[in-house]
Amino acid sequence: MIYRLLDILRCPNDGGFPLAVKVGSETVIQQTHKQPQRCRLSCALEYDLPPFDTCVDCHQREIVEGTLTCPICGQQFHIIDGIADLISPGFLDNEDSDEIKDQRAEMETRDLMATRYDSMPPMRWTARFEIPAAANILDRVPSGSVIELGCGTGRPTAALARQSSFFLAVDFSMNSLRVCRQKLTQSPHVQFVRAEISRLPVRDGTFDTALSLEVFEHLPGALMRAMAVQEAARVLVDNGHFIISVYRESWFSRILGKKESYHFGGIYYFRFTPADLQEMLAPYFKIDIHHQRLGGLVQMAGCQKELLGSNKILEDSREPKA
Repeated sequence: MIYRLLDILRCPNDGGFPLAVKVGSETVIQQTHKQPQRCRLSCALEYDLPPFDTCVDCHQREIVEGTLTCPICGQQFHIIDGIADLISPGFLDNEDSDEIKDQRAEMETRDLMATRYDSMPPMRWTARFEIPAAANILDRVPSGSVIELGCGTGRPTAALARQSSFFLAVDFSMNSLRVCRQKLTQSPHVQFVRAEISRLPVRDGTFDTALSLEVFEHLPGALMRAMAVQEAARVLVDNGHFIISVYRESWFSRILGKKESYHFGGIYYFRFTPADLQEMLAPYFKIDIHHQRLGGLVQMAGCQKELLGSNKILEDSREPKA
């Protein structure tokens, strides 16, 4: 992870910011994008803020191994192979929660399948329609800084990250993140964090656009999906944009299986009707573009964060003081 992330990341437990870093090893990388995102609240290199427009030091120094520590709860998180692991220890250990059990099963399956996931026929089929549609929406909205919720092995990431100057790829499968990172070695403006998207370790109002393709259908239960929608809105700037695709419920999908069930490997899924998608997004987003059929199996919405949702989030989830 580059030092620039220390101006963005916060503790997933209590929002503690900024995280203290202890570097085990680091390297120097060559940034290729023309307009790197500058630090706003905290400079890990202890420069005065706001920095000069030409300040790119924190984009060129990458922490390969190290630790991050919350200033409030003292929880320590590890940086492994350049990926910040910000899943709270014990979060996936709750044996009393069926939703957590489902998430743990999915994470284990994703880790096992990471090296062959992209070769699966359903993934190749939906990608033919999904990636161009997402790229088209991304062209119409501010995309200087983009966060992808559930990047997986990077099926769409490489194509879509080219449209931003700073791109944060988030997933809870470490093996999937490693595969994704390997695909993007020539794109140092793309950074990687292991986290749960219903508890994003990112401070409020950081990104122009959020992106999530075929992820929310795998969040077990309406409550967890609602939490993830709220988190997507929280980390966006006012009037920020959200591009989301999900499984579509239709007569054809009913031939393939139930509206709500499990794939092989214990991966939970929920198929959305257009009304289901609207209802999930409505508290925080207004749908501007809705592709109801992509490849027959998926629907996609391009949304804008509404001011009412923004106010609600700021009241419910204020950033603690460092």
